Amino acid sequence: METNTGLLAKISVKSDIKLLPFILSSVKSIAINYGLNEDDADKLMLITDEACLNVINHAYRNNPEAFFDIMIELKFGQFIIGVEDRGLPFDFESGDKDKNKGFGLTIISLYADEVRFINLGKNGKRVELIKYLSPRLRSVTCDKNNGEFFEEDKYGNQKGAPGIPFEIRLMKPEEAAELEKLVYHTFGYTYTEFFYYPQMIKDMMKEGLLTSMIAITSDGEIIGHLCSQKAYIDSKVAELKAFMVSPEFRNRHIGSELNAKLIDYEKTWGLTGFYSEVVTLHPFSQRELIGLGGRETGILLGLIPDGISFKKIKEKQSTRQTAVFYYTKLNPEPERSVYPPRKHRRIIEKIYKHGNISRVTKQAQPSELKYSKDTVIDVKIIQDIETAFLNVRYIGKDFSKSLMIHLREILLHKTEVIYLNMPLSLPEIQHLNNDIESIGFIFCGIVPEYDNGDILVYQYLNNIEIDFKSIIIESDFGKELFEYVSNQYRDTYIPWEKS
Repeated sequence: METNTGLLAKISVKSDIKLLPFILSSVKSIAINYGLNEDDADKLMLITDEACLNVINHAYRNNPEAFFDIMIELKFGQFIIGVEDRGLPFDFESGDKDKNKGFGLTIISLYADEVRFINLGKNGKRVELIKYLSPRLRSVTCDKNNGEFFEEDKYGNQKGAPGIPFEIRLMKPEEAAELEKLVYHTFGYTYTEFFYYPQMIKDMMKEGLLTSMIAITSDGEIIGHLCSQKAYIDSKVAELKAFMVSPEFRNRHIGSELNAKLIDYEKTWGLTGFYSEVVTLHPFSQRELIGLGGRETGILLGLIPDGISFKKIKEKQSTRQTAVFYYTKLNPEPERSVYPPRKHRRIIEKIYKHGNISRVTKQAQPSELKYSKDTVIDVKIIQDIETAFLNVRYIGKDFSKSLMIHLREILLHKTEVIYLNMPLSLPEIQHLNNDIESIGFIFCGIVPEYDNGDILVYQYLNNIEIDFKSIIIESDFGKELFEYVSNQYRDTYIPWEKS
């Protein structure tokens, strides 16, 4: 089924609760006709109901003459309901006392695969409720031990499956279902949701957003995978992600070949660089990436949820796992001016020097501080990894208040880790570090060339434990950066342990 069809329907309705049955029946009917199963269609209908009620009761305060829009979209294997209004922002002071509103947010968190809050500026705001379309693969056998992995060694239990030939090449869109089997054999059902939905992978490959390099046997079994994913089609950087090798084929140096082939391919096509997140449970992946030119630019405490298992590497973790953020330079990047906050300027300059990234760090002058009328922050919540991203687009004088509102909104979703991405090209951010850190965010690094510029990344940890003893850092600079971020964590979250 072709699922990258875009907008299916747009409904403009008055803010009248009597119209909800019409909206909900339309949502369910369209969802089922375009491939969503009955159970997921019911869940989509329920969370659409909650989102619409929030507009009617809170954004418009029961004004039946106001209008709002419902957009029904199908894109990249995702069924998306967009609810747009030009009413009041989310009212947390009343929301704290309104148990029904809190219940509604809980329902949305439980039944949506992703939730996004998007500031439309003068055009109001948009909430996106997302359900993944294609079902997960269920054809691979599990044993009876609480769904733990059943690993059948069809190669005679010989390490590295010697003698079985394979080829390294680009994956074709029609091979997405075969890739899903590899995901299962490597992680069971503990990996990021996206890779269990072949249609999403097909659509993104056809759009040019996803490039997958695979190791494949002569009988068509995918035994290794690595991909680059762009945020949008014209991006000059991509995320290097989803490296996996079938357990039977480890120790065959498949990872090295996948990395080298994909890097050569993207370098030839003019990509400026890769950014990637690498686990700290073991040094192998870090060592591999450093050997290919990767350089540390950040430490992401508690990035990886505690449910993800790595077969034959280590047992499943009971706490969230930390990752090292790397940038791999492929081609020269444009020279840019950046405005790091004074507190973190020295470590940021070290990161740029370590990564051989050409930047001019500047002190913001009063004449450069041109605040927007309103702060604009886009919010994305990914339910399966209990993580949220706050992407700052414009900075107004209301920044601190706006950030607090969004933070409280996300905390109502019981989100465990929250990332705040600030454009380093904006002079105003140089004066906001105290406001950001005073409410619990800590510095964790930078991402070069992300969205046509660098971003400064902060993170907020919502009552989660970090197991520092299990963290393994490979390089000397990585250890220096890890110590810096760890000190930020201790100063903010456990100041009584400061030595």
